[in-house]
Amino acid sequence: ENRTIAEIGNVFAVIQGSMEPDRYVLLGNHRDAWTYGAVDPNSGTAALLDIARRFKILLNHGWKPRRTIILCSWDAEEFGM
Repeated sequence: ENRTIAEIGNVFAVIQGSMEPDRYVLLGNHRDAWTYGAVDPNSGTAALLDIARRFKILLNHGWKPRRTIILCSWDAEEFGM
């Protein structure tokens, strides 16, 4: 087991809810892997980025979500393996 201390970077984006801002919808995935392939973690990262892009299009057209949406991209999910 690797117990090295290392800096990681998590990325979060918040779209404030219009009617229930204190209730949350959380969407996320990890973007690290112990082996790099087409599935883990790249499929989840691609899906999250596409969802974020589509939310931006909706926001540009005046859409506001009922609840707050938080998009998360986690680092170091596989750290130490």
